Formats: sequence, structure tokens, C-alpha cells
Amino acid sequence: MGSARPTPVISMVVTPFTVDDQEKLAAGLRALLKEDETIRFGVGRADSAGIHPFTIAATGEEQLEAIIDRLGREFLVEGRLGKPQIVYDERQGLEPVMLLQITIPKDCLGDILGDLERRRGLIVLMLEQSGIHTVEARVAMAQLIGYRSALQALTRNHGAYQMRFDHYRPIHGGPGGSDADRGSFVGAPRHPTKPLRASSIALPEPDDDALES
Repeated sequence: MGSARPTPVISMVVTPFTVDDQEKLAAGLRALLKEDETIRFGVGRADSAGIHPFTIAATGEEQLEAIIDRLGREFLVEGRLGKPQIVYDERQGLEPVMLLQITIPKDCLGDILGDLERRRGLIVLMLEQSGIHTVEARVAMAQLIGYRSALQALTRNHGAYQMRFDHYRPIHGGPGGSDADRGSFVGAPRHPTKPLRASSIALPEPDDDALES
């Protein structure tokens, strides 16, 4: 049995400026698809000028940024970028929660824990070895937009992190969510998990848009 397709948690709409940009964008996405078969993109309805918006989604903010960067740098695509959006499960009213794994020097631990508390993170693991701390927490993806810059500032560029999708939970801690999922901040040491793998790119299938694959 094959592995499950990575779950997309963040998306962005790219609207080409011209028909020529639209063709470059489509060609660029198809080229990237040949490198990574998990990449998919949605094509929206055309406007009065015949320009189609494209939706790109990813399993993390860095993956999404990498795709947008390559489209501009390698395929010379120009267009209007929408704001990053969280990919919710609208039928069930659920939001994506990520497992965040952070590696930091000892003197940064207090700042990191305080920041996670502000983001309503749930600590599930803390380890220390040779002065290096590993912290794992479950945090809603909506609280992690721009986390790379925040971590760099808090650790003076000495911290590193990885994240992957963990589970969905009811939005705003609605029915079905546990007290922990609604934002409790606790330390619960346990056995280390396996290292998180790098994110892949995937796209949720929109109801009304055609998908290229």
C-alpha cells in the first residue's frame, strides 16, 4: 500500500498579469510537477480579460515560498500574489494542526516556550543533549504564518525547525475538541518521535475549479 498523500495546510492564489504570463505559469507548474508528482494546482474561472487565477497549496509555508520563488526566477512568471491562506476542512469545520519540532541552544529555551504559549501551542516533548534543546509542540497552522522569521529573531539565527501536518481539530475549539487541543500549554515528556520529513507540495481539490495534474 502506498503512503498517504501529504496534507496541504496553506495556499496562495497567483493571478497572472497577462495571457503570456498565464502560459508561463502553467508551463512552470507542469515542469515542477515532473520533478515532484505530488504537486497539483487549481485553475479558477477566467476574468473579463480571459486571465485565470491559479491556486497553489503546500504542506508548509517554506514549500509554498519555494514554489513561488522558482516560478518567478526560473520561469519569469509575473503576477499578483494573494495572501497566504490556511486550508481548512470547510465541510467539517476543522482547522489543520501541525507538529512543530524546534532545535535551539539552551539559552533560548525560555523565549521559545513563551512564544509557543502565545501561539497557544501544546508542548508534547522536551529533550536536552549537550546543551541543545529539542522541543516538540502541536500548534494550529493559523498561528505559524511567518514562524521562520520569528524563530530567527528569538534565537539570533541559531534555531532550526521542521513541521508536518498532525491532525485536524474543530475551529476555535468547538465541539469534539479536547481541553488540550483548545490551547492548554503543558510539558509532557515522552519518547522522541522520528525526525520530521521535509514537506511535499499538494493541492486540495476545489469544488468548482479544474485541476491540472
